[in-house]
Amino acid sequence: MKVVLALGAALILLTACGSAPVADVPPAPEAAPTSRATPLRRPSSSPEPPAGVDSQRLATGFETLAASYPGELALAVVPVGGGDPLVFGSVTEPVAWSTIKVPISIAALRNDTRGRLEPTMRAAITWSDNGSAMKLYSSLGRTAQAQNAVDQVLHDLGDPNTSLIKSSVNFGEATWELHDQARFAAQLPCHPDAQAVYEAMDDVIEEQSWGLGIFPGAHFKGGWGISDRGTLVRQLGVIETAKGNVAVAVAYDSDDSDVVGFVALTEVAQWLAANADALPVGQCPGATPRPEAATTAPLRTWTPEPTIEEPEPATTAPRSTRSTTRPSSSKPSTRKPATPTRRATAQPSARSTKG
Repeated sequence: MKVVLALGAALILLTACGSAPVADVPPAPEAAPTSRATPLRRPSSSPEPPAGVDSQRLATGFETLAASYPGELALAVVPVGGGDPLVFGSVTEPVAWSTIKVPISIAALRNDTRGRLEPTMRAAITWSDNGSAMKLYSSLGRTAQAQNAVDQVLHDLGDPNTSLIKSSVNFGEATWELHDQARFAAQLPCHPDAQAVYEAMDDVIEEQSWGLGIFPGAHFKGGWGISDRGTLVRQLGVIETAKGNVAVAVAYDSDDSDVVGFVALTEVAQWLAANADALPVGQCPGATPRPEAATTAPLRTWTPEPTIEEPEPATTAPRSTRSTTRPSSSKPSTRKPATPTRRATAQPSARSTKG
């Protein structure tokens, strides 16, 4: 694989997997289709943090991990089903990049009365195709209509603060704070309108399965792009632990390459696995409680390559190497064993513009 990290001064890209500028999204017809929005069923009061959460241990451990990196490393976790976020570290410029494709996809499927956009959604989520994301966005109507539709999804899934219509930027460049993103991710497995997108988040291609992708059965979406520091790499997702499920938003902003960011998020994922017993976990309302003796499968292995290739635009999606079914401990990972290192063996010569 080769990392093509070319600075495209005139192009606003959402991922290194696409090539069309965000600003070139063609306007859709003035009238958007009727929405099938389903409101989030909220509990009468905010849920209490689950027993067994050791926030001091997590804070101390994450501080030690973050100190080993020169950039800004930050993490937010929320129990699935909802709760107060635990936030560690900070990122000054939390631009959404391709993580915004998750609420865009949900909004588009809400309005997809003919059921034709699911393949497009899968391309936008599983291999982060820019053209597919722009097709989904333009299906929501003209700019203000599309922004409102995405804002409604964000608000319906527990994020009352993030807004495209207030940001006045291309959708990939909107600010999405980690604590708000973790709240949103905590509702993804619970909200009926999010189910198709959530399932697609379990089928991300191998090249983008760094970070949270090392957890078997993880549902996640990543993004990366330029920042004032240099490069921002981030992910949102839901991971499974022996106690229950937790929503995660994580980001690393530095003057180094994308690959170093991928490695940093992978190390955070390993740290989460090592501290799983201290995390705030939960479940969707009405879900069957997880057995106390439940175990999880071993972590997958992700190995940083010297470069990651930027694929040429294709008419069909590349075949995912991740299983479409939830992995189990009886089915070992097919990835060859390796331990991620902080830096790739060969650094790319240029930086990716967006991811």
